Amino acid sequence: TISVRPYQSLKEVSYKAFGHTGFTGTCAWADPDNKLVYVFLSNRIHPFIGNQKLMRSRTRKAIHEVVYRALNQPSKLMLLENVGQ
Repeated sequence: TISVRPYQSLKEVSYKAFGHTGFTGTCAWADPDNKLVYVFLSNRIHPFIGNQKLMRSRTRKAIHEVVYRALNQPSKLMLLENVGQ
């Protein structure tokens, strides 16, 4: 699935941004205006195919927010250990 502005609440995301979220929880994202490309690899289906923890915790959205905020506030980077809290 190709997503266009999946996290519209983030004003930092440009309209040229695009990405893909996969069944196993992976995410590939590119934003030409912000000179950004990132890939998040995961295995959502471990230990069983019905595992919904990654979806319930909205981890991909939280990582997305951290990446964009870090671009705009490099001196105030949020620690990844705080993602999803």
